Amino acid sequence: QKCSLTIILPFRNPQSIAVLDPFKKLPHPNHRNLIFWVMCKAHVSFTVKNTFIAIDETEDMEEEATTSLELRKRATTADVATLAYDTLHLDHLEGSQEDSASCTDRRPWSKVCPEVMEALEQGALAPSDLLKEVQEVKGCVKTLALDSEGAALLRALLDRLSNPEAKQLAEHFRGWVVEAVQRQGSAQVLARLVSILPFRDVAFISQELKGQQLTSFLACSLGGAELLGALFQSHWLLQEEVRDLSWELMNSKTDVASLCCHKHAYLVVLPLICGDCQQYQELVLNAMLSSIQRFARHRYASQILAHLLASVPLHLQEAITSRVMATSGAVVALSCHAFGQAVVRAMLEVPSAQNRILHYLEKSQVRIAKDKFGAELLRDLGFSVKTAAPLGGA
Repeated sequence: QKCSLTIILPFRNPQSIAVLDPFKKLPHPNHRNLIFWVMCKAHVSFTVKNTFIAIDETEDMEEEATTSLELRKRATTADVATLAYDTLHLDHLEGSQEDSASCTDRRPWSKVCPEVMEALEQGALAPSDLLKEVQEVKGCVKTLALDSEGAALLRALLDRLSNPEAKQLAEHFRGWVVEAVQRQGSAQVLARLVSILPFRDVAFISQELKGQQLTSFLACSLGGAELLGALFQSHWLLQEEVRDLSWELMNSKTDVASLCCHKHAYLVVLPLICGDCQQYQELVLNAMLSSIQRFARHRYASQILAHLLASVPLHLQEAITSRVMATSGAVVALSCHAFGQAVVRAMLEVPSAQNRILHYLEKSQVRIAKDKFGAELLRDLGFSVKTAAPLGGA
């Protein structure tokens, strides 16, 4: 019984294969091997057509193909004790000396790492045992960190390790921080290390990033924003390396307004203005005052403005509230806005503006109560609001 095997080869003129030397005309070694295998079989014939080569295959050849497929085993469900080994001992790890035949039995990262994480969360796999497996294989931490599933596994492992054990894991990132921060998963692992370890244990991160001009890129990415936000803690800004990184991001040449409006970068600006760094507060304040009504209604910039009102000195708080209320009806309009009401709540904490804002709210109470967000604000402030169907908000 014969079967037909169809093989697609990317040749512009496939009919020339029947008469030309295949070793000189075929562009890829695999194609040369295929034609050589076909021509060495005297009992095999093939037909060259316009778009493919059809080979008539016999039972002997079918048995040979079946035998080669049997060499590869199907993946089976492993128990918890072997999950870590299957995950960490992969053929593409640096320093691995295993032959390629045994590598076919291993499962891909996307399937194995979730199983290991599930075993870690359920307590079936001890964090110290997994850490030991990670450290035994050279280059394993780097391979895990550069893989999305592996990075998630490392973050889950860090949540369960003590500080001395987390310090051992942090040492594996030394020397390739610049490469790590350009991947979201590995950058989030570095951010987790920064948030749980003292500065002396992760100082190499800021040292390797210094002078690389990567802060603007990092601030606009999820993992990079988490890392910079963790580095720019108020007590860490006293360190020279961290201060240089913050000034590289926030200086007189920076488009601060764009950072405040970015969905990731605003998380980096927040810790800088919440501390005692007046130079950063002044930079952000000048950017906000350029179009304060627009920023007060922006999804992310409104949070910057609210935190700025709580952090700057009293005279600057009064200047901000005066600029906001200089526009007629601004308090009422912001009270009925999804993001603007956060600015109104922050302005109510300014002593000199509190009575004036409450007067505006009481005067327009009926109108504000018809809005979903306005009614919520009035209830939080102690106003009596009738339970009516809200009209919605901005």
